[in-house]
Amino acid sequence: FLKQAIDAKKASMKVLMAWLSELKITGKIDELEEALKPLIKAMPENADLLCLQVNVCAMRGHVSRMEILRQRVLEIDPENHRAYYQRAMYLSAQGEMDGVKKDVDKVLSIDPYDAHAIFAKVHLITKHNKSPETIASDQNMVEAALSREGIPFDDWAMLKYSLGLLEEMKPNYQEAFHHVDEANKEIWKRQYVDEGVYFSIVSDLSKFFSKKFFVKKKKTINRKPAKGDDLGKGLIFIFGMPRSGTTLVENVLSRGGKVTAGGERGDIDTLFTSLVNSGVKVESGLANIGAMSLVDIRETASEHLANIQRMTGNTIYFCDKNLRNFLNLGLLVLLFPKAKFINCKRDPADTCLSNYFTHYGWNSIRYSYDLKTLGLYYRLYELIMKHWRKNLPAPILDIVYEDMIESPEESARALVGFCELEWNDNYLAHEKAEGKFATASIAQVRQPLYRTSINKWKSYEKYLTPLLEQLDRGISLD
Repeated sequence: FLKQAIDAKKASMKVLMAWLSELKITGKIDELEEALKPLIKAMPENADLLCLQVNVCAMRGHVSRMEILRQRVLEIDPENHRAYYQRAMYLSAQGEMDGVKKDVDKVLSIDPYDAHAIFAKVHLITKHNKSPETIASDQNMVEAALSREGIPFDDWAMLKYSLGLLEEMKPNYQEAFHHVDEANKEIWKRQYVDEGVYFSIVSDLSKFFSKKFFVKKKKTINRKPAKGDDLGKGLIFIFGMPRSGTTLVENVLSRGGKVTAGGERGDIDTLFTSLVNSGVKVESGLANIGAMSLVDIRETASEHLANIQRMTGNTIYFCDKNLRNFLNLGLLVLLFPKAKFINCKRDPADTCLSNYFTHYGWNSIRYSYDLKTLGLYYRLYELIMKHWRKNLPAPILDIVYEDMIESPEESARALVGFCELEWNDNYLAHEKAEGKFATASIAQVRQPLYRTSINKWKSYEKYLTPLLEQLDRGISLD
């Protein structure tokens, strides 16, 4: 509807901004970027348009450009709360929590009902300062924001998650679950995914990337390095279920000063999709990958490595922490046979509970909003990892979250050794980490390691029956 109004040139500025915001929320970054170019050229002093361009830069990882634009927004409109919120999110990714608090407080002084700022205050600040007075004050703030008429759905959901966390801090687990469950049920109505979709993805991958496939591709995998194609030496792929400790693992590796933390990058997902949808005329989309020649493989690998080098300079070691790369391992071992592959594991029930209590935003990790589907997805993740261990011609290191908590030095040494890095004691120092941590774990990566997250699911056990039944269920792809 919004697009039709714009195409008909009958759109007001309000309608135009609603359409652009919809592109941002739904993750259509390429389309948003193209739409913004002529608009900003025509209206260079429009702070709202510039704020959207800041979002694009953040998603692209263009930090310096993002900060220049954000400063420009504040020159135009010194009270623009979006600009302060955007800086707070950037600072949180750098672990600068004093700056986060300052900017979040500034946003709330401008708009005390701003749901994003309230969510950030509860999840990034109050969570680590659990005084009864602060919890009570935050709860009053959240309830006041919820009491308004005509509140947007996404704001309502974020505020319900905030109430859930505040109740958990008391602790009042019944009320905590009630608020989060209510939000998730409403989100699931809007973002439902049939479980057959997830079955099909894992089934297709396991059938195509068989032991026979990798035997056939042995020459490609065992090829010698060539100009632009160093076989992925120095690349480190960290993956697993969300909330399984991937941020912590990347954080540990980046402490030694040799590894660039790339964060959750979508490059390989995009590459995989483009290859599957390429014009090679074969029966299966996946078979397009199988049809790649050695020249194709080298060119594709070289282009990816060149992109990383342009971003990082001459860094030898680079982490890609895209969680979904456990689905992309068949392609990755063809492109980068010398790369390191690290699978992060955590207690299944704790992993799923943490996902259920995490607000990922629109159209992201949709299976996490339904307990039954969440349990099924976890089991499918285990199945595809079992397949890779049996068939993939490359070692995979399993790192267990609970071991990272209980035996941090032993786990860190295992990581450093597997990645062929030289050990130094900085790998044990939380404050040494540098890089991008733009994930739901951003507030925790530089905190001391706590044991309160282990076996947390037991506090909610009586509410988790659909999840626990799925986790206990034996499934196969047949």
